[in-house]
Amino acid sequence: EEAHNFESDAKARLLTKSAQVWLEIGETEQAAEALAAAMSIEAVSGEVLAAVFEQEAELRKASGRDVEALAFLERALVLVPGDLSLRFDAAYLSSALGLSELAIFHYDVYHKAAEYPANALNNLGVEFGVLGLKGLADRYYRMAADGGSSLAAGNLAFSAIEAGQHT
Repeated sequence: EEAHNFESDAKARLLTKSAQVWLEIGETEQAAEALAAAMSIEAVSGEVLAAVFEQEAELRKASGRDVEALAFLERALVLVPGDLSLRFDAAYLSSALGLSELAIFHYDVYHKAAEYPANALNNLGVEFGVLGLKGLADRYYRMAADGGSSLAAGNLAFSAIEAGQHT
């Protein structure tokens, strides 16, 4: 059974890589066919299936179907919850779709696990600001600025100016 799983994984990886190449050259129909074939393979490991879902998300984004793309990112994260790249992508896309609460969830998980979390901390500040929670926004901007994010320092300064605290 392990050999079968290894063989299945190899086939699915190859089809997923093919889909990525097709997508890079703008051949979305061929990319979709390759991904459909990858998803039809039985006994594929969770890690490989997550890669297929991630590529499906890319295909959906390329087609302007961002909600569907987010759904595929979420499916991938169920299989590989520790994948920080996927986690950040899901957070960023959630934010772009106006789903601040979901973005906050993903950025929070990301910043707790990442070696360099300043971008996620800054983005948490942005999301809390969107929700009108200025105190929390400033708190996360400050943590991100302390972690080396010049963007967060700028956001913190802008927040102070907006509040009339010209510092």
